[in-house]
Amino acid sequence: MDLKQWIEEGFGTTINGAAVAAGIQPPTLFRQIKNGRISADNVIALCHAHDKPVPDGLVETGICSWDDFKMAGIEDSLDAATNAQLITQMAKRLEVGEGYEFNEPATVVDFGEYAADSSPVEPEPGDEGYHDGP
Repeated sequence: MDLKQWIEEGFGTTINGAAVAAGIQPPTLFRQIKNGRISADNVIALCHAHDKPVPDGLVETGICSWDDFKMAGIEDSLDAATNAQLITQMAKRLEVGEGYEFNEPATVVDFGEYAADSSPVEPEPGDEGYHDGP
């Protein structure tokens, strides 16, 4: 899409009006449009000023592709997800055959004498049966 058309149709205003609303000097925006590329900073400012999602603007102007956003913020999203959302997503994946690691029984690891036993109280220094190692 032509950048002039992107602004006028996407924001419903003139290039000058879009620039002013976004706090961009109009000559700067006119020059960038004439050169065929609006800076990422200005695309972001335009999107913020006109309530347009920034990723849409960055993709529509050719600065990024949707592939650039695939993994963005995944850790933050996982942290923000509720337990119910995580379980729902895991269920969806298991339904379509993902999650093969859950199809096999878990491997039991024997730590031998180095693991805590099941007694209710472990002996501490000075107690009968206490020792500093194997």
